[in-house]
Amino acid sequence: MKIEKSVIKEFLFPLIFSIVVLTFIMLMDRMFILADLLVKKGVKLTIVSEIAFYSLPYVLAYILPVATLIAGITTFGRLSHDNEIIALKVLGININKIIILPIFLTLFLTFFMFFFNHFLWPESEFRIRNLLLDLARKKPQLKIREGIFFEDFSPYVIYIGSLNEKTGRMKDILIFKKEGEITPVFIFAKEGVLKEREKENYFTFVLKNGEAHQLEKEGRYRQIKFEEDTINIPYEDELVRRERSYRSIREMNLLQLFKNIKEIEREIKDFKKRIKELKNKDMAKEIKLAKIKEEETKLRYKVKERERFNLEFHKKTALALANISFLLFGIALGLVIKRGSIGISFILGLVYFAFYYILLLLFEELVLRGKVLAFFGMWLPTIINLPFSLYFLLKKIRE
Repeated sequence: MKIEKSVIKEFLFPLIFSIVVLTFIMLMDRMFILADLLVKKGVKLTIVSEIAFYSLPYVLAYILPVATLIAGITTFGRLSHDNEIIALKVLGININKIIILPIFLTLFLTFFMFFFNHFLWPESEFRIRNLLLDLARKKPQLKIREGIFFEDFSPYVIYIGSLNEKTGRMKDILIFKKEGEITPVFIFAKEGVLKEREKENYFTFVLKNGEAHQLEKEGRYRQIKFEEDTINIPYEDELVRRERSYRSIREMNLLQLFKNIKEIEREIKDFKKRIKELKNKDMAKEIKLAKIKEEETKLRYKVKERERFNLEFHKKTALALANISFLLFGIALGLVIKRGSIGISFILGLVYFAFYYILLLLFEELVLRGKVLAFFGMWLPTIINLPFSLYFLLKKIRE
């Protein structure tokens, strides 16, 4: 029993270490965005921390399989490298005893991650989107980006050629304004500056060296040149949390996914029934073919929609079960390479996961294009390594 406990302790250290390090690495891309919100946009630290917290479930869903892989390679690579596996066999101890506990632990993690991926992950995606939407209403300038048209400052549509976020200075500004019955106004300015006036709850576009163009109701055209002009846009002072019911497919939990899939299945049956009835209906051939084609088009769309929901279910389920698949591969690889360095394990783990992740993205795209079924596309990357893992693992056990 002491041996089994020792193996579990040795397995837990690289597992936890890998989770912490990989979480930090995966969050790095979002850290730059969060730092921008905190430093440049003036968003409160508590709000930025909340966004970071809601980002964790997505990260954990992907990194936990890699962490189990790294832990398997490190633990059993070290045992094999130090000839402890041979020593155990000489003492008559079955190697299955030291393998079974990490497997049971990972099975528990797999069971936990199934519910985590299907309930906590979509809820975090839903909350982070709502928080960003509420934040954008409080501080609309968060959405200002150069080189795009944005319409969040009704009744204005604004385009900025270049923007210095530190100073708020802008160049090549184009503004279109239309409100009610007022005729539209086009404003162009070579440069300007964005100033936030927190006490007055608005921010100001100060435009310089520009001109305004307006076509009046009487058909007259008016052009006004200016050296400086200002446009004040109000915004909400407090962060107002709004309740929203709409959820994208990624934001639906397991029950909501099944409810939508069931509804789509019902609609698919209705389309098939109508097509069958049309084929047996007595009417003009051209009209019949046109109606059948229309119903078949609707049917194809519904089938693709069903696959998008199935895709989300199978992807999150496959990611949960990838934990046990990755562990078996990690144990087999550790016993084969006989290296217990966590550095080597990290490299091997990341390379293998990169291959797995690329396959997952590839098949996800094929599913969205309607080339393969969601079940096949999402499970194939996980299933591919199972025969190899089991083969090498059983081979080393028999030895």
